[in-house]
Amino acid sequence: GITLSHKVLRMRARPKILLATTFEEACEYYRRYRRNLLGVISDVRFRSGEEIDPNAGAEFARRVREDNPDVPFLLQSTDARNADLAASLGVSFLHKESPQIKHELERFMLDSFGFGAFIFRMPDGREVARAENLRQLRECLKTVPAESLRFHSDRNHFSAWLKARTEFRLAARLRPQRVSDYASLEEMRQSMIEALYESRRETYRDAVAHFTPETFASLSTFERIGGGSLGGKARGLAFLNMLLREHGVGRNLPDVDVVVPPTVVIGTELFDQFMDENDLTEIALSDAPDETIREAFLEARLPGPLVRHLEALIKLVRVPLAVRSSSLLEDSQHQPFAGVYETYMLPNSHEQDRHRLRELCATIRLVYASTFSARAKTYLKATPQRPEKEKMAVIIQHLIGRRHSGRFYPCFSGVAQSYNYYPFGRIRSQDGAARVALGLGMTVVEGRGGVRFCPKYPRHLPQFSSVDDILRNSQKTFAALPLGETDGDPHRRYRPRLYAIKQAQLDGTLDPVGSIYSHENHTIHDGMARPGTPVITFAGVLKHDLFPLPGLLQELLEIGTKAMITPIELEFAVNMERTDDQPRTFACLQMRPLAVMRELTRLDLNRLDRKDLLCQSPRAMGNGRIKGIRDVVCIVPDAFDRKDSRRTANAVADLNAFLRMENRPYLLIGPGRWGSADPWLGIPVNWGQIAGARIIVETGFSGLSVTPSEGSHFFHNMTAFHVGYMTVNPDNGEGMIDWDWLLSQQVIRSGTNGLRWIRLGQPLVGLINGRSCEGVIVKSEEQAQPGEPPA
Repeated sequence: GITLSHKVLRMRARPKILLATTFEEACEYYRRYRRNLLGVISDVRFRSGEEIDPNAGAEFARRVREDNPDVPFLLQSTDARNADLAASLGVSFLHKESPQIKHELERFMLDSFGFGAFIFRMPDGREVARAENLRQLRECLKTVPAESLRFHSDRNHFSAWLKARTEFRLAARLRPQRVSDYASLEEMRQSMIEALYESRRETYRDAVAHFTPETFASLSTFERIGGGSLGGKARGLAFLNMLLREHGVGRNLPDVDVVVPPTVVIGTELFDQFMDENDLTEIALSDAPDETIREAFLEARLPGPLVRHLEALIKLVRVPLAVRSSSLLEDSQHQPFAGVYETYMLPNSHEQDRHRLRELCATIRLVYASTFSARAKTYLKATPQRPEKEKMAVIIQHLIGRRHSGRFYPCFSGVAQSYNYYPFGRIRSQDGAARVALGLGMTVVEGRGGVRFCPKYPRHLPQFSSVDDILRNSQKTFAALPLGETDGDPHRRYRPRLYAIKQAQLDGTLDPVGSIYSHENHTIHDGMARPGTPVITFAGVLKHDLFPLPGLLQELLEIGTKAMITPIELEFAVNMERTDDQPRTFACLQMRPLAVMRELTRLDLNRLDRKDLLCQSPRAMGNGRIKGIRDVVCIVPDAFDRKDSRRTANAVADLNAFLRMENRPYLLIGPGRWGSADPWLGIPVNWGQIAGARIIVETGFSGLSVTPSEGSHFFHNMTAFHVGYMTVNPDNGEGMIDWDWLLSQQVIRSGTNGLRWIRLGQPLVGLINGRSCEGVIVKSEEQAQPGEPPA
């Protein structure tokens, strides 16, 4: 067996001995189990009916031979003269008083029942080859003489030998085959070789096998190193791998491979061993800076057995690699830990295996160190979990993409969700949503942009409703992994970089996803054939069906939602270029449950008086009432300068830490996107820096309209912690904030760049209607009494 459970299954399925004490019982056993019978060992003389029948064994042998002449049958007797009787029936004979009885019985069982090697013989009995296992059997089939193949096939020897090894499906497939079923013996030979290979590959697909160089990538694309847990992210990938196979996703798309990339997972047992052997627990759980913890982990030694497996892996794999976290708690439904731990990417292109191994070991240590980063510890404090309970598995995965002028990236990557928080027009929440971007997925998961669409209605793109909208909202940069040698801090070295869209045009990767903007007539033309400025619109995919993306996403989201019994989020990457040795590929990179705020309360917000509202948003996420908020942390848009957004993020983090220590939940209001990776689009905080907020409001300001951050790790964490989320763009007539009232309240602290900490006399109340996706913040609890809607 290839796993512990597989070994247990084989033990339970191993051959059983049925003891019949009468002729009638023997006949009944044969009738019931004839299709799975390996053979029969019988006395010549035993009871039939009420009496001892001296020919019961001979009669039973005759009946079995008439029904199936291929079943091995051994008659045994103390009377040596019964050897002639056995010969006349065409069965074997064993003399019970032979001094070699044990050896002769063992030899019969090994040769005839299939417990020993498969011995290829010619019709005259001459041995021509021997196979100890399935792999050797397949190799022998390629070279044995055709006469030997015919001899064994006509007698179902292959089927019997496979049954003895619990390969029942394969045995059933080969048993009915005869030479007459094929145009030639060579065609039959090839069919059997393919059947053996496919059966072995399916066996490895059915389980997360332990890593071996002989099977990885050729037979199995998902293997593990070490014991313990696979972690949440790897469990999701293994589950997704099984779903793809069971449902045959993409089977009707002959020119597209729908896959989970080849993956090796390092189990949490080796993480525990690494921590213990290097005595790292004390510094890991301390308040030491992240840089200090990373340095301690980089100086530590990985366990010897792990390094030996990595040496074998690095000799096999020469493509770029993603080294990803998979902690015990990651991707759980209620605290998904999305984006909390680190992912690193390796070019894996150096000529020397030792150099590439050293880089791989360094990134594994860095992923281990991210378990104890300040961000992870802050996140854990917002959950019932404790840092010392967390354990880390590591995913080593083929990076999806192609090489382009010293860079490596896929045609596009994206995130799809089976629940749409911002439905519009005829689109319903249950229709789902997706966001895609040229290059690596960092653009999407970090909230840097991309094209957002509904897989069911892919041509309905409200953010691209005009030429000006396209120019304003289209992707400006793309992420790719540089393949050249780089120096510096390993934590920053093994990461993608951002490149201008013009560079992708030089790489020739814009054709399926790009369009051209014509300055002369202020128009957008699909495709890249005209002169002009390139813009990313995904028109070739979403309008002209150059790749079946919408249909694939609908199918995968439906399958995943049914399988997990909850809405899901799917990360993916696509290679659209077809090469001689590689088809077009849709790679599934992650599947996790999506924390949807349940619509438990029906609120009629229209009955509220506008003068009682601090904030009104036509695009809100959540449902119900959020009460008890007396503190407001806000950045006044008129006083905000985008070039100082990083300093503002640090100041907000300091206030968040103080308010959390005081156990004071607060309302957070700011211009642009909270958590944006681009400091010019908002405040670049991470989740741990604002984890004390109960309601978050993103507001537009002069020259910038806020686009919701859906699809990013940051946004996923907000939904998991049931933080109310509202978007307003007053300049566009989308919602309002009563700044005059808010700034007239008690200001506890004023900071640079428009930062204010305000303390209210009465607690605010947030009200969100999960059905209409509308929300308000009411200035006091007395005013927050909307009536129930009419029946």
